[in-house]
Amino acid sequence: MVRIGRNRIWLRIGIGILAAMTVFLAGGTLAGLIGIAGNESNIAYCRRIEPMRTRYAAPVETADGNWEVVADGDYKILQLTDVHFGGGVLSIAQDRATIDDIVRLVRHAEPDLIVCTGDIAFPFVYASGTSDNMASHRLFAALMESLGVPWAVTLGNHDSESIAMHDRAQVSEFYARQAGSLFRKGNVSGYGNYALTVRNRDGGIQQKLIMMDSNDYLDNGKLLENYFEYDVIHDDQIDWYRAQVQDCAGKSMVFFHIPLVEFKTANELWEQSGDSDEVAWISGKRDEGTWPGYKNNGFFETMREIGHTQAVFCGHDHRNSAIVRYRGIVLAYGMALDRVAYPGIALQDAYRGATLITAHSDASFDLEQISVRALR
Repeated sequence: MVRIGRNRIWLRIGIGILAAMTVFLAGGTLAGLIGIAGNESNIAYCRRIEPMRTRYAAPVETADGNWEVVADGDYKILQLTDVHFGGGVLSIAQDRATIDDIVRLVRHAEPDLIVCTGDIAFPFVYASGTSDNMASHRLFAALMESLGVPWAVTLGNHDSESIAMHDRAQVSEFYARQAGSLFRKGNVSGYGNYALTVRNRDGGIQQKLIMMDSNDYLDNGKLLENYFEYDVIHDDQIDWYRAQVQDCAGKSMVFFHIPLVEFKTANELWEQSGDSDEVAWISGKRDEGTWPGYKNNGFFETMREIGHTQAVFCGHDHRNSAIVRYRGIVLAYGMALDRVAYPGIALQDAYRGATLITAHSDASFDLEQISVRALR
């Protein structure tokens, strides 16, 4: 009798565990279905956006896998960064609000090119409700296609997390296929090393816009192993950059996600001593530490040695939008659009916006940081 009683107890425990697992799995399946439906609804919302009127013909791909465009006067580039679409059940409303922010920014700036410097996705279940990073990328591509402005992407560390459903190669292949996208993988380390040459009507080079992959993590970002040690631009990428600018008769700008060590050096130097011959403040704010790659890879010194590059644009640190001139090169954080990744940042409008870069025909340029708060 005792044995039978024990069996019944274990049977009840087993049934309880099975029931709990069933509820958990059913809840997860339901949440997944709601997330998919919500993301598809946001994509449909993007499809209804009226396209922008563009001033110039679309860029033309060249034989080396890069791009060229002819501009009659100024050429305007709008830098977006750290969009962090969640694409899941927990981020439906935040994603919709970020879509509206981007549309306002683009309508206001009327750019000739949109460049997003990475972290389009945030595929963490606790924040977005899904690990399907392609949901976020599909949403961003739908938005860009509807806006009708040529666009370029550099990948960030969160765009292809080790826990995400799609790896960096798959994300790269996706962006290379999208309408209006200039993205190309390139033939050196990383995914997304390519350039757009902006020419004047007489054929001269006004600016060369260079997109690079700053890669993601050491050891591929294994969870809890080197997770906050970020990779750097590799030596063969620096060699590729050198080849791009050495035959460039004009000036160049470089776009990638993870800041160089010099971003940290320059900002800390300015905070200690203010403007000097070495560093000068331009605009923005620095409300968190700098999280650069794990080492100084020598890229900044290569840029200074060659002398063609005027400015470097990155993202990554969401509460930093500081723009400084350091040893002759402008180091510019973009304004993050994040509503999902940083706890509490959904309520902090002051950090959200974009940077408008106006490249003039004489190779000079202007910068304007546009806050979404000011556009509402």
